[in-house]
Amino acid sequence: MPADWVVGQVNLDSKTAGCSATGLRSPETGWAVDGKLIVTDSGNHRVLIWNSIPSRNGVPADIVLGQQDFINCQQNAGMVDESTAATLNFPAGVWSDGNRLIISDKDNNRVLIWNDFPTESFTPADVVLGQNSFTTNAANDDDQNGRADLAPSNRTLAGPYDGVYSNGVQLFIADSGNNRLLLWNSFPTNNFSPADVVLGQGSFTNNTPNDDNQDGDADNGPSARTLSSPTGVLLVGDQLIVADGNNHRYLVYDGK
Repeated sequence: MPADWVVGQVNLDSKTAGCSATGLRSPETGWAVDGKLIVTDSGNHRVLIWNSIPSRNGVPADIVLGQQDFINCQQNAGMVDESTAATLNFPAGVWSDGNRLIISDKDNNRVLIWNDFPTESFTPADVVLGQNSFTTNAANDDDQNGRADLAPSNRTLAGPYDGVYSNGVQLFIADSGNNRLLLWNSFPTNNFSPADVVLGQGSFTNNTPNDDNQDGDADNGPSARTLSSPTGVLLVGDQLIVADGNNHRYLVYDGK
């Protein structure tokens, strides 16, 4: 069955990457809520928001996050390695309940939270996870000295990819570079809030893929407890579903 219309292209036969209110470059994730469409336009280092889901080809977005306007698409709004509360570097995952908005900012090694849904372009985030401030962005930098530590912690992130989800109370993040899934039992309201639960590892300081015996070396294959670059997460009722990317599988956890 053919699609009826397209977002990011002028028609259904074109595939040109673009940096404009109508263009996209390697978009990763889409989310629809309250009639709005939210797209992580990852290759353009921005998030686009349509206030209503488009019903014809080539409809321009209404709001851009991560960039000052629709015609600039550089990492961290042109600052490249320097991040702020308003910039993005390969945003990948998105979740919203119509009030709050969460974006996994992969190459800044953080997750950003807007407490109120943005209504203007370049709106800065309110809360950052994985970092203590909006201007630090190294992976697994628990001491916040601008360099990666030897091991992760319950507060750090390394390349969080597409997986971010909340049921309105709990928050789930696929911490892909650390080969684990992190769970906050209550929705974080402060920067650098530590996670409460880790899946895929035996502790918060381990991050080797498929390391069931937790000796720091990858095993020959996965187990029911290990992960390797998890990329997606979804909660359906009491079942947690995780995309275990490099193990080429989905894992289903029944709620206890």
